[in-house]
Amino acid sequence: MTNNTTGSTTQKRYVYHWVPSNMTGTTLFPLNRLVELMPDVAAIHFNKYDARENRHVLLKRKIPLLDCLWNDVLHFTAVHPKVTNDNVIAAGVDPKIIKKKKYFAIPIEMLDPQLIAVLDWQKFTMEKDASRYSHFDATKMDYYATVPQATLDFYKERTSNGKFFGTYHFVPHILYKGSVDVTGLEIIEV
Repeated sequence: MTNNTTGSTTQKRYVYHWVPSNMTGTTLFPLNRLVELMPDVAAIHFNKYDARENRHVLLKRKIPLLDCLWNDVLHFTAVHPKVTNDNVIAAGVDPKIIKKKKYFAIPIEMLDPQLIAVLDWQKFTMEKDASRYSHFDATKMDYYATVPQATLDFYKERTSNGKFFGTYHFVPHILYKGSVDVTGLEIIEV
């Protein structure tokens, strides 16, 4: 299986966000902000939660460090999209059924560290537990960008059940309480 390999901590570091297929404009907004700006577009994005059993709990989840809700933040991963894609294929998902996706590569320096919290999925439960959130620490980018063994095991379990979903399960989520102008950013397609 492919895991993330990272180089020197002095290299430029990125977080990734998929490029919405119906993106309007050049700015990524959290869903609750998008409701105010473009309600029709927001409704489409809220549909991705429909298949989740815990939809209502998830949409009301609070992020204590940022004093906001789940949909008041942008969700990023520090794991390179190719690493994720390779791991999904290695778990047994037929590459022919994987839809090609595009991702923005966002230099971490573009984000205000005071507006970032990290959700550590390895500590995750659906119960209220503030300990699963931590302040962003740039010295932990290697940790944030590494795919945990629990994720790889989860992929294999879901693939064997024929119910593959949860690509970022157990992977730290970088949560940003702000918007991001993506003008001129590198786009990665996998």
